[in-house]
This record gives sequence, C-alpha cells and structure tokens, in this order.
Amino acid sequence: MKKITAINNAIQNAISIVAAKAKRALQEPDYNAAMAIELPPLVNACGVFPGVKFGGCFIHQSPMATFVGKDGKSSTCEVGDLLVVCHDVVDGEDRYNAALIQWKKLSSGVEKITGAALKQLDLYEHWPVFILNCCNCQFDIQPKTVTPGAQYGLVLSDPSVSMYCTIPSMTLKVADSPSFARFIINLMKWQTGRPFVLDENQGVQDSWSALIIHLLFVTLSKRFNRKNVGYEDWPRASKELLRMLIESKEVNDGIASVNEKEEQDDGSISILYVEMGEGKEVREEIVE
Repeated sequence: MKKITAINNAIQNAISIVAAKAKRALQEPDYNAAMAIELPPLVNACGVFPGVKFGGCFIHQSPMATFVGKDGKSSTCEVGDLLVVCHDVVDGEDRYNAALIQWKKLSSGVEKITGAALKQLDLYEHWPVFILNCCNCQFDIQPKTVTPGAQYGLVLSDPSVSMYCTIPSMTLKVADSPSFARFIINLMKWQTGRPFVLDENQGVQDSWSALIIHLLFVTLSKRFNRKNVGYEDWPRASKELLRMLIESKEVNDGIASVNEKEEQDDGSISILYVEMGEGKEVREEIVE
C-alpha cells in the first residue's frame, strides 16, 4: 500500500496548494489544475516510483463534441476534463494507455446524473458518431458501449476532500469506486484505461487512437490564466510532459495567453502524463 499512500498524500497536498490560493470555493477546473500542475512534481519527489516520471498540462476549457443523442436530438457536451496518459516500452516497442476523466463534484456519497450531464453520459455509454467542434473532425469510437477509456472522476468534499474514479453510470456511488490514486496505479499496470496507437508504425490507428492523438497534439499551443487559484500567464505544460509532444511543440515565453473566461474551444484538454520508460524492473516496481 506504500505507493497508493504516496499518491494519496500527493493528491491531498496538491489540493491544499490550490486551495491556499483560491479566492472562492474550489470547482471542477480547480481540482483539474491541482491534478495537472501540482500533483506531478509531488509524486516525482516522493521517491516510491524509481525510473518513472509524472508530468502535467492544464487548460481551463474542455473540448466539445456534437452528436445525435439516443433521443434523436442534437446534443453537445464536453469530451472530458482530463486526459491521463501512460507510456512504457516493452521488448523495444512503445505502448500507450489513456483514459478520459470527467470530474463530478458530489455533495454526498450517492448521486444521480441529471439535467445537461445526461448528454455526456450518453456519449460515454453509447459513443455515437460525433464531431469535435474545434476542428469539425468526425470520430466513430468502437465499441458502442462503456469502456475504461472514459470514466468519471468523483470529488467528495465533506468532511474532507477525497477523489475517486468510476465507470460512467446513471447512479454514482463513492463506496463502489476505487480512489483516484488506485486508478493511477491501475493505469500504470494496464489494468484500466484504453490503449491507443501513436503512429502508423505501431499498428492500425482506430478512431479512439485518432481522438487521443488529436487531443494531445493541440494542447500545448497556449499559456493559461486561472485567476481563482493564482495562475496567471502560466505555461500549460510542466517540464516532464510528453517528450514526443515537446519535440514538436516546445513551450516557450512567446506562446500566446488564453483567458480563463474565453469561450473559444480550441480542442485542448488538461493532461496528466506518466512516463514509465523501458525495462521490466520499472514495471515490477509498480506491483504492490
């Protein structure tokens, strides 16, 4: 349980750092910032994952998708708040694993999905053909059912903040959901999430792979502002984030700034990245 405890402690510390800067009560974007910006260096410093590097990248907006819902009407919703990606190398071959996370701030341990949130549940449960609004790109995710590649992140703030991850459903139950720390460990062990193919040399790029690649490669285009928690003209990416992205889109002082209230959807998404590198020893270190 040492690794789970270490990540849990890092999550609590990351939330505390963001909360200390907050001018008002924390909302989903603030928890997202905590996971993408503050969590990676805290996990890296804890020393329980030798050979593993965590990185992150935060934006305020979430990419939007439009599709025909199960009711036959046009629907628009967020694709997700956070994209968690894990990379390792097995027998000289790169492997990539990913999961989209949509945060849900709960007031109790059991809540039902209602109102506008039903549109996003429809997307995650049935994966209708959808258009990514920022680029008018069409995606047709298979299979047409719930997968561990898209999950709900649950934030329960009473009596203290705790975070969980669960497969989407109409009723959300904290008691039935693993902690967000456990989710991260399971993703690193390829026990949750959904693998994707980064380039054609690794195999056929299905629509899931195309979606994840698109989200990755448009994300590092701007800095951001989240004034509630004190981030102004902040670089989206932490130092350790995604070597394959940094090679093609280097973060520098000349990058334009995007205001937290800007309505334009540029297709970017916050990212939490885990670089495990190569070697059986690294993978064995993850096993508790």
